Amino acid sequence: MVILDLWKEFGMKPDRETVLILLSGILSDTGNFRFSSAETLIQFGKYMMEYEIRMHEIRDKIEVKDEDDLSLRMAKLKGAQRMEIHRLDDLIVAITEVSSFGGEVAKSLVKLGADISFVISELKEEIRISSRCRDELSLSGRVNSGEIIRMLSVEFGGGGGGHSGAAGLILRRETSKEKLKKRILEIIREIRGLK
Repeated sequence: MVILDLWKEFGMKPDRETVLILLSGILSDTGNFRFSSAETLIQFGKYMMEYEIRMHEIRDKIEVKDEDDLSLRMAKLKGAQRMEIHRLDDLIVAITEVSSFGGEVAKSLVKLGADISFVISELKEEIRISSRCRDELSLSGRVNSGEIIRMLSVEFGGGGGGHSGAAGLILRRETSKEKLKKRILEIIREIRGLK
């Protein structure tokens, strides 16, 4: 909303397509409004009305049709096939590796039954970690993807961010994936007071 508000402040009027793209980003970033404030909802609605944008137009910008994307479907299946499952007390943690679609794969593992998931993607010059958490756990504060990612960032020296339900991190390529996996589990144990 900041960009749209700045445009208004400076007397600029963005075109409809630009507003549509920005609203799509807001919808995605707030987890379909699960992590938004009332103010965000009100402002979002005002821009929809002002630019005569319908919700299906916004959703169409962010929704990937799984059945139409063979690469995405393959990544999800490979993620499930390579998945390590860890039970930490009453929490099911899934960790896997894929080369692309990390965020989508992480989301699919939660839909499959994990409470929290971590997907490690090794690219040419970096390693990316995507994490997703079940809504009821992140909203209740029992598990926080953003906090775990923040702790990994401090320890391994990367950049990233997110919130309790979804977070991501980019690290140097030299980072050991095995150390990362081990540390993820240790951090969760520490946060939850487990040995």
